Amino acid sequence: AADKANSGVDDQLSDAPPMESAVTGAVGVVVLGMSRSGTSAVTRMFVSAGFFAGHDEDLMPATDQSPSGHWENVGVWRANEQILDRLQATWFDPPATALQRLAREWAVPMLRTEVERILGQADGAPVAIKDPRIGVMTPLWGEILTDQLHPVLVIRDPIEIAHSVARRDGTPPAFALAAWELHMVSLLDYLTGRTATVAPYGSMMQDIELAQLVVEQATAHLESARASRVQPADGKGALNRSYHRNRAGVGDHDEQLTARQLELWRLLSSLPAGDCAIEAPAELRKPGRA
Repeated sequence: AADKANSGVDDQLSDAPPMESAVTGAVGVVVLGMSRSGTSAVTRMFVSAGFFAGHDEDLMPATDQSPSGHWENVGVWRANEQILDRLQATWFDPPATALQRLAREWAVPMLRTEVERILGQADGAPVAIKDPRIGVMTPLWGEILTDQLHPVLVIRDPIEIAHSVARRDGTPPAFALAAWELHMVSLLDYLTGRTATVAPYGSMMQDIELAQLVVEQATAHLESARASRVQPADGKGALNRSYHRNRAGVGDHDEQLTARQLELWRLLSSLPAGDCAIEAPAELRKPGRA
């Protein structure tokens, strides 16, 4: 699995995206980040501000781990799962980039159908698409994102993510940290040379005003008619500090992260909230041996 995942990201390095800005006149946002990184809270923040993620019956129900809901459209999740299953892969053992490219002819239309379905239900509002699987499926999702959706990159402390994943399903911390590394280097490889709106989960939980900033700056990339439907200040009410659990302790990073993971976290944690031109050196756009 490690060899396959490494080869997939290495393939991406040989086909690095050109320098380009964010989507011009986007129809919505795509919320990017690993599972348990705060993507549900951030998507709910956008929905509270006027974005559309789907009708209630089309959204994954709330769980004990996400009591305010996942804000994840079941149609998008199902399409991603069907593609991964057909490619004999999973979100933590993703298909190599070359294999995803070969699947574009039949897979990309499946994904476009789901995005168009949600757009058709949105009644002119901007959409918010979220599924953590997208981060390791950018060779398939890339052209859809570039054409239609502005990226929102959610950043959370990997120690907190590892604790949260362990609490959810008992995943060993080292495995969760390796999955985080794989996921984030895949996203960095796709986003390098592009503008994304950064949503630092921990910082927003400490300063709720950052939620309005994030929504405002992401909204600025939308088609004007859709942007007029958004009230950025309303996004602040969607964040609940009581849900911010699984905190990192003193020394956890030095003790639990590999040297490459620590370097990756330093880069990600240095990104300011709001619009940011993403730049990552080549060595941080491929996973380490973990």
